Amino acid sequence: MSGPAVSKPVLRLGTRKSPMAIAQSESVAGLITERTGARVELVGLTSFGDVSQAQLTQIGGTPASS
Repeated sequence: MSGPAVSKPVLRLGTRKSPMAIAQSESVAGLITERTGARVELVGLTSFGDVSQAQLTQIGGTPASS
């Protein structure tokens, strides 16, 4: 006789909302599900840099071309 079914937890994976970030996160989520059987929910995040109109150097960033 088996006990009650135990459901796997739903994991939440934060991702920026750009198409590239979502594609990368979907790939990671697929691997997690494949290896663990857990369902993965993507959660869209917005960072300050996503909404700021300031130059990167004005908010403490370093340009990639430096």
